[in-house]
Amino acid sequence: MTLFKTEMQMDFRIVITLGLVACGGAQKGTSEPAATPAGTTATEPLVANTASASAAAAAGPSLLLGWYCPESAAGRPGIEPAIARDPIWTNDKAVLERAIDARRAKRFSVLGYLGQRAGNFAVAGGATSGGTKLAIGSYLGAGPCDVVDSLGKVSSSNAECVRATRGCSLAVGVLEAAGGFRARPYEEDPEAAILAQGAACEIGQNLVVDVDGDGKAERFSLSEMFAGRVPVELPLQDEGGRTCESTFAASLESDFDISRVGVLDLDGDGRSEVVYRQANELLVYGAPNSPARMELLGRATLTSTPQ
Repeated sequence: MTLFKTEMQMDFRIVITLGLVACGGAQKGTSEPAATPAGTTATEPLVANTASASAAAAAGPSLLLGWYCPESAAGRPGIEPAIARDPIWTNDKAVLERAIDARRAKRFSVLGYLGQRAGNFAVAGGATSGGTKLAIGSYLGAGPCDVVDSLGKVSSSNAECVRATRGCSLAVGVLEAAGGFRARPYEEDPEAAILAQGAACEIGQNLVVDVDGDGKAERFSLSEMFAGRVPVELPLQDEGGRTCESTFAASLESDFDISRVGVLDLDGDGRSEVVYRQANELLVYGAPNSPARMELLGRATLTSTPQ
């Protein structure tokens, strides 16, 4: 995983841990626990009940999810704030806009289609483009769909990524205090958060993801998820011998207008969240109360996605 370093002094480092996910068909063994990738830290203990889940969620990191597009800010890179976790999930536009204007999110990690950090976006402030509030600033790195060789040079573009995201990507920023003794100086940017890679896959109409990192994949109905219901695990689901390859992001087989744009543990509870882009919406699913229930945590309408 490529990290883009800055010369700025780091006051502290936020770690977002993503467990590796094993997934496959009904006849594919998943008894071996996934190994922790190099450079990642161990996750927090798994949540045992709803009260513990609520306490863990409140203690987790405050984050802002955005949608990065290289030309959304009048031809320049910009990030549309979509969903915040502070500490509860919200898509309230007033909350999102205040976070950008006050530079509570000073730096975003822009994620590539393969799960790597494509680049870092340093926030200068907020601006409105075409009626949409965007974080504007400077971007250092490759494009989300660029394929970078061992020398750090762009060798090609991922065609599936271009079709699925139109060159845009999920961006994750840490929310900090805007004022007070704990606030960082306004002009000082934090060092980029350390991100590790997670994965999932889809077989037919099912999402296959190892939610709790125990080495055994859970299966959930995609139709139930996208219909707004809370699907429960399908432990006896038979996929007819089909298997799927686990990836960080992917387009659904039947529709390029629905794509998975990330698998990552956003709230630090040791359970992976799965982020989809469906048409012009960004949806965050997770299992805060039980690894056998996939819940819709956040939903936002995007207006800066290229057509």
